[in-house]
Amino acid sequence: MSTLELEAETNLNVFFPLPYRVLLLFGLGIFAWATNLHGLHLLGVNAVAALELHTEGLSPRTPSFSSRLNGHFGYTSPSVVYIPTYILAFAYGAFCLSSWTLYRMCTRSERLFVDAFGYLPLITALTIFAFIFCPVDVLFKRERDKFL
Repeated sequence: MSTLELEAETNLNVFFPLPYRVLLLFGLGIFAWATNLHGLHLLGVNAVAALELHTEGLSPRTPSFSSRLNGHFGYTSPSVVYIPTYILAFAYGAFCLSSWTLYRMCTRSERLFVDAFGYLPLITALTIFAFIFCPVDVLFKRERDKFL
């Protein structure tokens, strides 16, 4: 590995450390899940029924023409599932972006400060981990459970 490559890798680790890269990939996964549900809806696939995503009590059920043909009269719009998942993805992204911005402001792109403020990505990851497995119904618990 040449010194130029080593310098580029070190600069990347100072600018965007590994914990934030992992959090970014997880956030992209949530966004991709919402996009998948939305895309299936646009293609005419009832993703709620196909993926057995139970949505009792979330919105009124309305009969549709395709559900009458199949003999199922309890059609639930997939937007009941993908819209809150988009909101969850954006809330997650805003939290991670604010944490990364705070990290960047604290480190000021100085290698000496990276170790001193290395706890910020850890606190961010632990907070997200706590919210993911929180048994209390806060921050879209149903969508978090469906994603897991």
